[in-house]
Order: sequence, then structure tokens, then C-alpha cells
Amino acid sequence: MNLGDGLKLETELLDGKTKLILSPYEHKSKISVKADLL
Repeated sequence: MNLGDGLKLETELLDGKTKLILSPYEHKSKISVKADLL
């Protein structure tokens, strides 16, 4: 989901829990799940 200004909403698993994080659009995390909704 693009939030504008090069930011996207990402979900990241942390300690077995789902954590919502805001990260730069070009950020690539191996353990993050991109929620690209158009």
C-alpha cells in the first residue's frame, strides 16, 4: 500500500508477532511481507 512520499505499509514478523512498520519504499526486508494494494 503506497502511502506517498516513497513510503509503504509493511508487515514484519517480530518475536512471532506481526508488527506493522513504515519503511522507505525501496527498503527490502527478507522477513517483511509487502502489502501492495492498488
